[in-house]
Amino acid sequence: MSKFITIILAILTLFIVFGLGVYTSIGSGEDDANEKLAALMTQYQQRVDLVPSLIDTLKDDFVDQEKIALSNVVDARSSVTSIQLSAQNLDDSAKFKQFSLAQIKLGEALRRLLVLVERYPQLKENKDFLGVRTKLDDIGNKTSAARKKYIESVKDYNLMVSRFPGKTIADFTGYQSKPNFPL
Repeated sequence: MSKFITIILAILTLFIVFGLGVYTSIGSGEDDANEKLAALMTQYQQRVDLVPSLIDTLKDDFVDQEKIALSNVVDARSSVTSIQLSAQNLDDSAKFKQFSLAQIKLGEALRRLLVLVERYPQLKENKDFLGVRTKLDDIGNKTSAARKKYIESVKDYNLMVSRFPGKTIADFTGYQSKPNFPL
């Protein structure tokens, strides 16, 4: 073999090895983002699952005008549970936005409800309510942390698939950027 062919083969081999490395990094980035999404979805689901317990501990102690706040939480929970978001349908930007807005609405409804609860001294002594409140606060903290990790993971992944050489490999292999939550 001539030196020219050897050099060409060596360069080609380097490009292939480099390309495989980039391809592997993109795949790992997507896997990481999907794992972070699964962790976030678990936290969101735990929050949704806790809402009926919260409602049960409050419904007898609230007066009629504040039952509207309870109703808002129930409606927001219903809206959240009607939207199923997963790694498989994450590329549907309209669904992602709808899911994100529903989660924000539930969070706001829960915050308004908990502010109203402060008016009821008897609830501050109710062990059932205090237990649910503690769980809700804990889930809120875990959700914030999981959401931040997801946002960072997707940011890193999107940078990989939008810049050279990752963009070239991503376009060739079908990897696409992922939607993200606002900070």
